[in-house]
Amino acid sequence: MNEPTVSVIMPVLNEERTVVGAVQSVLAQEDVDIEVLVIDGCSVDATAPLVRDMAAKDPRVRLLENPAVIIPAALNVGLAAA
Repeated sequence: MNEPTVSVIMPVLNEERTVVGAVQSVLAQEDVDIEVLVIDGCSVDATAPLVRDMAAKDPRVRLLENPAVIIPAALNVGLAAA
């Protein structure tokens, strides 16, 4: 598999109501090789399981952990993985 041209870094925390739609919206982009890096800040809802399920079905989606919880740390995790 070629390296993606675009990496979308998506910090999340307790976003079970919106995360699936947000990821699907990114994946629907046409004419671009894309990956979605969802960085979870220790959600206590179903955010991580929902993203994990999406990642199991689509290799362009990856779930990463942000134990520091804050957005700048999530961005650093995403940048390191991109």
